[in-house]
Amino acid sequence: MYRYLLPIFFLLTLPVVAQQASPNGRYYENLPHGKVLRDVAGARAVYLPAGRDTLHSIVILTTPERLLDSIGGVYLPWILDNLIAQGAIRATAAVLRSDPDTSDRNRILAEINRMGVPVAATARWEPVPTAKTTAAMLAALLAGEQHLPEHVDGGSYPFPENTEDAVLYAGPTAHFPDLVMERWDLAIEAAPTLVNSADREQIFILREGNGTVEVGDSSWSLTPESVLLLAAGDSAMVRSTGEAALVAYRMHYPNSGPVGSGASFVVPYKTLTFQPHDRGGQWKYFERSTPTCPYYEMHKTQLNPGIKSHEPHVHAAAEIVIMIEGTTEMEIGDHRYTGQAGDVYYLPSQVPHAIRNTGESSGTYLAFQWDSQSGH
Repeated sequence: MYRYLLPIFFLLTLPVVAQQASPNGRYYENLPHGKVLRDVAGARAVYLPAGRDTLHSIVILTTPERLLDSIGGVYLPWILDNLIAQGAIRATAAVLRSDPDTSDRNRILAEINRMGVPVAATARWEPVPTAKTTAAMLAALLAGEQHLPEHVDGGSYPFPENTEDAVLYAGPTAHFPDLVMERWDLAIEAAPTLVNSADREQIFILREGNGTVEVGDSSWSLTPESVLLLAAGDSAMVRSTGEAALVAYRMHYPNSGPVGSGASFVVPYKTLTFQPHDRGGQWKYFERSTPTCPYYEMHKTQLNPGIKSHEPHVHAAAEIVIMIEGTTEMEIGDHRYTGQAGDVYYLPSQVPHAIRNTGESSGTYLAFQWDSQSGH
C-alpha cells in the first residue's frame, strides 16, 4: 500500500510557441499563476509563467495508480495532455518521475514517448516529498530546475568547414532526448568503411563526392543529394569512387525500435523525378516509417525567386531544411534567419515557420521531418 504514497513528479520546460499557434490566441489561460488545479482523478498542478517568450514551467503531482486505468493502460493527467494538444505551448523535457514498479514505469515511459515528450538523459526515478500545498510544489519545482537539459534551438546552422568542429547542433528535442547533426567525411584514399551503430538510427545526406554503398546483399551508386537511412544494428559498407572525398550530413538519435531489423534503405538522387508546380517544383524522396519514427518524410523543393513556400504554419513533426542552392529567409516563431548553400535550418515541433526565396534565381533545398506518431 505504501507504493501509492509515492507521487510522480513531472518537471517540464515549456517554451512559448507564437501566440497564433494557440486556438484562443492567448497563453493557456486555465493555469493562472500560483493557483493549484485539480482534475477529476485528483492530480494537482501548479503553473509558473515566467513572461512572454521565456521559460514556462508546470509541475504535476499524482500517484502511480492514477496514471493507470482500470485495465492497466496508461494515461497522463488531462492538464498535460491538453497543454500539448492545444499547441499553445510544447513540452521539451521530462526530467523527474518516481514509481517503484518496473512494469508500470515502462508503460508510463512509453506513453510519455508516444506524446512526443522526450526523457532527459539525466532523468532519474526517485521519490520526491509529497506536496500538499502550492508552496511545497513551488519548492519542488525550484529544486528540480537544476536538472533541466538544454535543448536544440530553432535557427540556421552553417555547415562546418572541417571535421575538427563537425557538429552543427546537438541536444534534446521534442522527439529525441539526444539528437546530433554533424559533418561526416570519407577521404578519397580511404579503404571501404563499415558504418553501423547498435543503439542509434542514422541518416546520411551526401553533400559532395561520388561513391557506392552496400547494405546487406544490395548496392547503390551515390551522387550528391543521395540518402542513406541506416537502422540501428544494420551495417553499410561505404566507398569513395570519385576524385573528391565524400562529405555528408549525418544525423543520428537513439533507437527505440527493433535492432538489426533490416529496415535500412537508400535513395539515389538520380532515381528521383522532378514534379513542377506553380511555386517551382518538388522531388519526392520518401514518406514511410522507420524502426524509431512512425512518420518520416523527405523531399527536395525548388522555389521560384521572391516566392514564399506558404504562410507560417505549425505541425507536430520536427523538420530540417538543408539549403542546396540560392539564398532564403526562414521565419521560425518570432525570429527570422537567413540561409545559403550548405546551411541547415532546424524547425522545432509546433513552432510556426515559413521559408522565402530572397535570391534573383530559383533556390533549392532538402526538407525532411519526423514524428512519434503516424497518420500525417
